Amino acid sequence: MKNNHVVPRKLLIASLAGVALLGAAPVAVAAGTAQGVLAVSADVTASCSVGASSNISLSNLSFAADGAGQGAVSITCTMGTSYNVGLDQGGATGATVTTRKLTIDDQSGATLAYSLTTDQPGQTNWGNTVGTDTVPGTGNGAAQSIPVYMQIRAADLQTAVVGHYSDTVNVTVTY
Repeated sequence: MKNNHVVPRKLLIASLAGVALLGAAPVAVAAGTAQGVLAVSADVTASCSVGASSNISLSNLSFAADGAGQGAVSITCTMGTSYNVGLDQGGATGATVTTRKLTIDDQSGATLAYSLTTDQPGQTNWGNTVGTDTVPGTGNGAAQSIPVYMQIRAADLQTAVVGHYSDTVNVTVTY
């Protein structure tokens, strides 16, 4: 019997190649892996800053009574940082941290003695010697307001020239 289904040879090879391609599943090529380490660190250093202060202004003073007022300094230090806040003598000639002087604005050179203290009754002088007359604290990462009290004795007011007096005191934070 004669086979009527003769397939030409070129067609047979091409068909077999197509079947081989269609039936072949994609082969995953394994990629290599490697591992290592990445060191990560951070150093937090102690730091402090002096923020906006609440100034002290006394008005309508007379010779009959002591003048008193309150302000504040704002200190921000890194969490857990121990610090001391000091106030210098101010800008008047001859002033000290125990006897500060306001200077009259009219350029006459008149001064008026005053004190800055850490307590309202005015007993504890606020100076700038760490461990002696500064205010200690510990930072919490947020601004901390520390009150400053000002006193002018009536005896000093009795000899004061009428006018506006002022001074600038530097705040130092030691940490």
